[in-house]
Parts: sequence; C-alpha cells; structure tokens
Amino acid sequence: MARFRLFCEIKKMRQLFFSILLIICFAALANSQNLPISYEAESFRRIQDKSFRKRQTSPLLPLDFENFKGLEYFPFDAKYRVQAKLVKTPETKSFLMPTSTGGSRKYLKIGDLIFDLKGKEFTLAAFIIESSAAQANGKIRDLFVPFRDLTNGEETYNAGRYVYLKMPKEGEEAILDFNLSHNPNCAYNSNYACTLPPKENFLQIEIEAGEKKFVHSETK
Repeated sequence: MARFRLFCEIKKMRQLFFSILLIICFAALANSQNLPISYEAESFRRIQDKSFRKRQTSPLLPLDFENFKGLEYFPFDAKYRVQAKLVKTPETKSFLMPTSTGGSRKYLKIGDLIFDLKGKEFTLAAFIIESSAAQANGKIRDLFVPFRDLTNGEETYNAGRYVYLKMPKEGEEAILDFNLSHNPNCAYNSNYACTLPPKENFLQIEIEAGEKKFVHSETK
C-alpha cells in the first residue's frame, strides 16, 4: 500500500505540473490573440477529460474508468473570473499542510490574494510547493490556491478544490479564475494523498464555477 501511494504521489505531481503549464499557455495565447475569456477554461476542461480517458494518466478507479463519460462542470461564468491583488508575505517560511491520507506536504506561503466577488471582499492564501521553489531560482511562475466554499458536500467535492494562477508581474494584479477550479485526485481515488485547504482558505460564499462533485459509478 505504501508503494502504491508513493506511485500515486509521483503521478499526481506530474499531472499537476502539466496542468499548470497548460493554464499558463492558455492565458498567454488568449491574451495575445484576443480570444474569448472562456477560452482558458474550455481548453483546460477538454484536456482534463482527454487525460482522464487515458489509463496512463487517469486517476479513476477501474469501474469509473470503464464508465467515464466526462467530468461535470458549472457553466462558464465571467463573474467568477476576478482580478486579485497579491499582498506578498514579508518573510516566506515553509510549513506543513495536512493531506487526505494523514500525511503532510511542505509549502511556502507567497502571499494573500484579495479580491471582490458579489459585492464582498475575500482573501485567499497562495502557495507554492517548497521543492518547486528551490528549482525556480527565485522566479515564481504560478501559484497554488487550495480552497473550500459553501458548495462543498452538495454540488462540489466535500474536501475542497484547487485553482492555479499565473504569478502577476510587479505592480500588476493577478487573474483568479474559479472557472478553472478542479477536484484533487483523491476525489476520484482515495489512495491519492491530496493537500487539504487550510482554514484561512474557507470562503463563506458559494463558488458556483469550475468542476462539480464526481459521482462514482457504484453510487449512480
């Protein structure tokens, strides 16, 4: 079991890295060609579904893989694509975040994303994995934001979802697009060890955007 979980960890990290690169590429392409703001989310979803249909990259259990018809999402909604001010953490220190299997993973908090949604101000902490920070040589290209909201347990995965975004340039605001929110791999297979969102990232609002709860074949 320990070896299987290690295999799942490695596979998961590869998938996450690939997903991050895709989002950054989509954002750059959309900006350069004046494509619709929904382009990033639509492209990301197509590639996610394609990945789930391949045995080598799919996190699905065997029965779910055989019956897979595609992931379910909320319709794209522009109001969940917001500008966010990144207030950087003065002294970036590593700390452990718990995982779904009882373990932990080291992260660095880069700062807080402050944004307005539905007339209210919210804050989400943004992170990077400590190991990726060492490889970045001081250049941070993307941010990891695990979060929970009031749709969890009903319409979305009960443990929360993830969203990645491009690190903003100095003096610019970040684009936080909840339409890109997706489930961690443990939503499909409990053998995966997924980082759990910290308490400070529990939004007291419904985020009706991004991926919905996955329903296993045996419960349909």
